[in-house]
Amino acid sequence: MKKEEPKTDFNFSYAALEQLGDKADDLMDRDATELADYGVDATYRTDLAAKTQALKEHPTDEELQGTVSEATEIKNAASDTLKVSIRGVMVRVKQVFKVGSAKYKQFGTKGLDDMTVNELVRCGRRVSRMATKYLTELAPKGVTATMITDLDTLIGAMDDAIDDLDTANRDRNVATQERVDMANDLYANIVELFDFGKDHWYTRSEAKYNDYIIYNVAGGGATPPATVIEGTVAANTTEVVVSELDENAEVTINNTGTVPFIICGSDNDTPDPCAEGETLNPSDEVIYEGGSSSTGPLPAYLKITNADPTTEAAYQISIS
Repeated sequence: MKKEEPKTDFNFSYAALEQLGDKADDLMDRDATELADYGVDATYRTDLAAKTQALKEHPTDEELQGTVSEATEIKNAASDTLKVSIRGVMVRVKQVFKVGSAKYKQFGTKGLDDMTVNELVRCGRRVSRMATKYLTELAPKGVTATMITDLDTLIGAMDDAIDDLDTANRDRNVATQERVDMANDLYANIVELFDFGKDHWYTRSEAKYNDYIIYNVAGGGATPPATVIEGTVAANTTEVVVSELDENAEVTINNTGTVPFIICGSDNDTPDPCAEGETLNPSDEVIYEGGSSSTGPLPAYLKITNADPTTEAAYQISIS
């Protein structure tokens, strides 16, 4: 039966969980008095912070996969080198023993390129033994004790490479299980803490209550997942690119095209040209934080004016 992959209890990234742990630490500091009624004391805070830090320091799968990939490359190189050595012996063997003869078959190299790595090691050892056994007969064609010793060395390197790859894969599997266990433990701790926070602030502060909401979705964490809007605005045109914008949203606008454009706010969805706003050149970015832009609070609509007479403008807008 195939072993099931370990699964996390949350649907976002480890990076998002680590940031959630950092936010939990900030909230425990801010709301220390309120959370004390739930048993959240210095020890509780230290324990949660330690779990967050341990997850940050745990090897990532990219690191461990890199080790596996490196071991695979070494194994493949050892395999190729060993096959060359075996062929070097066998090209001499067939000059002494007819292909298909009983003695030739004892070397057992048929299908060399299709052998598994373990079969290849066994084949190499068999060739070494047979070459040693028939050395006197093979010597006139250039088979020497040194050639056999070199073959044995390559067999040992191949054997070690297989072991190293197996070890790298086992280490990765163990680390994966450890990472999942650590992350699930941290997540359970954060859920408990955030339940305490929501319970306290439920009827006292909507804003602080919202601080304790976990958006358990891909790309989420302690904040709502971002909405990403991409598009183009035709030459010499103004378009409404965002409607019904939350006044408390955080908005990031990027110019992903080749011509500048103007981004501005509006209280209606009429595509009138922007009279004022932010001019973004290609590759520029502007961020509106805390529900306000350079011209004041965020309006309900965002418009882009592309004044270029021939080339369309391109944009990407992230809203969270």
